[in-house]
Amino acid sequence: MSKNRTEIVEMINDAFTAGDTEAFLSHCSDDLSWTMVGDRTVNGKDAVRKFMGEMEGFEPPKFTVDSLIELGNTVVCYGDMTMKGEDGKVGKYSYCDI
Repeated sequence: MSKNRTEIVEMINDAFTAGDTEAFLSHCSDDLSWTMVGDRTVNGKDAVRKFMGEMEGFEPPKFTVDSLIELGNTVVCYGDMTMKGEDGKVGKYSYCDI
C-alpha cells in the first residue's frame, strides 16, 4: 500500500524527532535543500547527513504541527519547535517545510 504525501511528511517528522537521520533521509531526494532562515542552507543528502550528525548527543527537538496542507504534488507543514542549544537553554523556533 502506497503512502500519501501527508503520511510521508508525518514519517519524516517522526524520524527527525527520533534523531533517525537515515530514516529521515530515506524520504528525501538527493538534491534536497534545507534552509534555516537566519542561519544557513544545507544542500544535498551528504551535507544534511553531516549537519544532522552535529546534533548527535543533543536532546531531540520537540515540535508541534499546526497544519499539514496537501495540494497536488506539494505538502506544506508548519508549526513551532523547541530545542536545547549547546548552552543548555531552550530555544523556540517556528518552521515551515515544503
